[in-house]
Amino acid sequence: MPNQEEKASHKATVCNVMRDNPKLKQEDQIFEQVEFMYGNSTPSYAYKKPKFYDAYARELIQQFLALSEQQQAVARKDYRQCFDHLD
Repeated sequence: MPNQEEKASHKATVCNVMRDNPKLKQEDQIFEQVEFMYGNSTPSYAYKKPKFYDAYARELIQQFLALSEQQQAVARKDYRQCFDHLD
């Protein structure tokens, strides 16, 4: 399992993907975007790249998709709301 810092980074990535891609509705498509964004958010010259936790990312995506349509709409527009809805 990721530590607290890694969890926060995964949550932030999921929220950013959902905000930037409001038409994404399917878990696999969202996961691809999250994995891509997470992997490309660290410069290639970085000494240590953060580990991507596939299962945790999928769990966060499922949590987001389990929200009501209204909650999803708010979370897509309000980063803090999105972040707070995810565990």
